[in-house]
Amino acid sequence: MKGYREYVGVVHLHSTYSDGYWPVGRILGEGIRAGLDFIFLTDHDTLEAKDDGWGGWYAPGALDGPWLTARPTAEKRLNAGPHIFLGVGAEITPAQSHYLALGVNRLPDNRLSSQEIIDFVRTAGGVGVITHPDHRGNNRFGIGCYKWVDWSVTGYDLIDAWDLMTDWQDSLRGIVSAYVAYNWPAWVLRGPKPQTLTRWDRLLAEGPAPVIGCCDNHGRPYRLVRTYDILPYPIALRLLRLHLFTRSLEGLSAEETERELLDAMKAGRGFIAQEFWWPAQGFRFYAEDSSGNEALLGSTVTPGNGPWTLTVRIPERGIIRLIKDGTPITAKLDRSFVYQETGEGVFRVEVYRRRKGFRKPWIISNAIRIKKRR
Repeated sequence: MKGYREYVGVVHLHSTYSDGYWPVGRILGEGIRAGLDFIFLTDHDTLEAKDDGWGGWYAPGALDGPWLTARPTAEKRLNAGPHIFLGVGAEITPAQSHYLALGVNRLPDNRLSSQEIIDFVRTAGGVGVITHPDHRGNNRFGIGCYKWVDWSVTGYDLIDAWDLMTDWQDSLRGIVSAYVAYNWPAWVLRGPKPQTLTRWDRLLAEGPAPVIGCCDNHGRPYRLVRTYDILPYPIALRLLRLHLFTRSLEGLSAEETERELLDAMKAGRGFIAQEFWWPAQGFRFYAEDSSGNEALLGSTVTPGNGPWTLTVRIPERGIIRLIKDGTPITAKLDRSFVYQETGEGVFRVEVYRRRKGFRKPWIISNAIRIKKRR
């Protein structure tokens, strides 16, 4: 990954600017304590947090007053100590087919069609994400269904392949399972939904199809025997994270930082990780040809430059699954894996680890495509 640095963050959070339970300043403070480099806030159908000046780089000293009531000062980058970047986007919320709009200064009406919303965000210079595409809701617990309906649309930039709230809600089957989910949320996560992965593999066969992971956290309380905060922010920010590879962000303005992070998302230069038990920083998946040329996550290369050697490295030993054209071709328990490809194929990586005997999802990578030019 020459010339790139790894940054870790969380995308798709809600604050008191819509239906989240915490104000922005308190979320930022917890993000710093969780060791995050960036957060993308996406309150429902509003950019009010952006209008109030929240976007930019922050450290604890960059906010006036206590976390609960602070309003941001002018943008302030501190050279020492922990710091975090906040990007402010929005979640556009029609009845179904919700869409994240990142890097925009204006929003579409949520009564528009899905294609019109996508076109609006693109015309506004933003990055759009089909979020929780296979959400099914949960009638027993009063959770509506907000899946993506129209897959004939074009022009979207990203798909949310692993949605924390969707994954967590799918575990709620009754009082006992809900009690487990509320108290030990990491244990009930099963990873991306199979239909989401199947659709993604199908899209990858047709062309580049970058994905991200989303949190969709609100932190709202729910009454079950006693009152619980549903995935409280201190827990949620340590669960599902997005790792991106960009040039160094040191010294960049807020606008430049946001563009670097969004460009990395659009290029697929990143991976998704569930990090409650195991940090994933240091995971690498790349390809090299015989001349030493390197292809990063999200790249498309041609077989004529090969043979290509695909390399996977992980920070701790895990079960590495290499997926080719939607089919697992190998699974190896190790800290690294090397595979040589002489023809065509679309490759991505899944990594699992065992926790007290149970296999748990850990890492989902973006893909490397080895395809002839058509």
